[in-house]
Amino acid sequence: MMLLGLGLWGSLAWQAWHGRAVSVAWHEDEADDPNHPQSKKLAPLRDALRGGDTEAMRRELDKFLPRPELERTWPAQVKLLADDDSARREEGRARLEDACPAALGFIRRSRSMENDLTARATLDALMDSAPSQAMARALVQVIRQADRTAKTDQASARELFWRLVPLAPDATVEEMLAGEITEDLATAEGLQAARNRLTDTDPARREMALRLLHAKVVLADDLLARLVTDRDPAVSLRALVARMDRGKAPAPGELTAGLTDAPAPLCRLAEARLLAWANEGEAIATWSGDTRQPAATGWARWLEHPGVQRGPPPLARPADLVLAAQLNSDQHETLLIAVDRTGRIRERLATDGEVVACGFDSEGRAWLARSTAVAGTITWPFAIGDEKPPSLTVEGRLVALNSRPGGGFLAATRNELLLLEKGERKPLHHFGRRVVSAACLARDGWFAIWLDDGTVSWHDATGQPMTTFRIPVPQVVGIGMQVLPGRRILAPLAGENRVAEYDRTGMEVRSIAAPSPLAALRLPDGNTLVATPEGVLEFDTTDKPIRRQTVDWLPVALGVRRTALK
Repeated sequence: MMLLGLGLWGSLAWQAWHGRAVSVAWHEDEADDPNHPQSKKLAPLRDALRGGDTEAMRRELDKFLPRPELERTWPAQVKLLADDDSARREEGRARLEDACPAALGFIRRSRSMENDLTARATLDALMDSAPSQAMARALVQVIRQADRTAKTDQASARELFWRLVPLAPDATVEEMLAGEITEDLATAEGLQAARNRLTDTDPARREMALRLLHAKVVLADDLLARLVTDRDPAVSLRALVARMDRGKAPAPGELTAGLTDAPAPLCRLAEARLLAWANEGEAIATWSGDTRQPAATGWARWLEHPGVQRGPPPLARPADLVLAAQLNSDQHETLLIAVDRTGRIRERLATDGEVVACGFDSEGRAWLARSTAVAGTITWPFAIGDEKPPSLTVEGRLVALNSRPGGGFLAATRNELLLLEKGERKPLHHFGRRVVSAACLARDGWFAIWLDDGTVSWHDATGQPMTTFRIPVPQVVGIGMQVLPGRRILAPLAGENRVAEYDRTGMEVRSIAAPSPLAALRLPDGNTLVATPEGVLEFDTTDKPIRRQTVDWLPVALGVRRTALK
């Protein structure tokens, strides 16, 4: 990979470039700080947990949980935030602020208020309250650490984790709780406890149970159909997405209600499922907090469009393996690792050369593309025996490579696009003096090119130019961007320290803050992987970082494999 503008990279960490080996862990524990200002409040709970006193655990935890009569006032207080009377807005804000951190979990589920700008700003301010966040995180961490001790029985820990679900103040804590409860699902008792939560009086627990059980077991269609009618928008839309994952089409009315009233993260996940279902050429209003109703109405009309036969939604295929290719620029060395979703390294390979891209071919085999100034090579480093295809060579500096669904590759050199099929090289388009910085392939054969002047051009499967627009100038040749369903593009903007998502017209519809991103990849569950000098970061659907995979050198390319359809 050739880097343009060496001054840009002066701020990158020396270890990331030159690589001293560091540990690899997909999940990272937050340190328990004994000097935290709230530590004294947590001490009795910590002592009860360590001592295994179940009654004391419940008594101490109750001090942090909201009283039922207080919790029942929160919906009205959130609605006050959008009141026409400024005094009533302030009344709602003050009451919710007094209730933090107990109210943070509820506030997270009230994101349908974000269509009102003032209410959205107030909700954001409440969510960003540092003292409240710190207390909630510390509370979960204390219980999590106690669960690792022999004195805390599993049933007591399970109950405590489930009780905390409604209070999760952000995605990080929610993922922590989900991880703990998921481990418990390996037991018959834990599985039954999760099933019982599907009828819990609290909607956050119902949604968590549905989310985890859907990933673990096959839920009955009649159960999912019942949960689609749940009075809570988040539970209803989660059930709707689960049914879509099983190939069941939603009704237009169900979809409209969900995309209008559910929290933003679930709406984004549902939109991703719908985009994967639709044809690439169909234009639907982009979903956002400001366009909830137009997007919901557009998708409802799409579903009931007269004379159009819609097939079933595509079956969900979650990611089971992530590739991360790393570069040691001083020694022109490459390190490729394959990591499963638990953070365990399944494969590891060190080789020479400058990495361009990595990924999986149409048969699920990992490949690695490297290049010199005059030629690129494509190898299958982890395949063995007769399954290992022969290496391929591409004349010219290779800057991008994409697997084609039916086999072969779409390759980009500095100024040319070509198809690699069965050992043959078929030119598609020549860009003259313009330098190709990145290329990505859509599922219908169209491809997008990002040139060194910031121009993005869409081409049909024959190479014919179709549309163009401009985005910021790329800082790196060979940067890893991705085509998303619906003619969207996910582009790492290294110079701006963020990853941007653009629709088919070039309008920016989403932005994720990330330090000097070099590659970005949207996962099937709606999360986003970003290669940065700090490691491979994973962001949830709210664009908040939830995990970090530390690496040895500088990660410059990513690939993901989805599970095979059964």
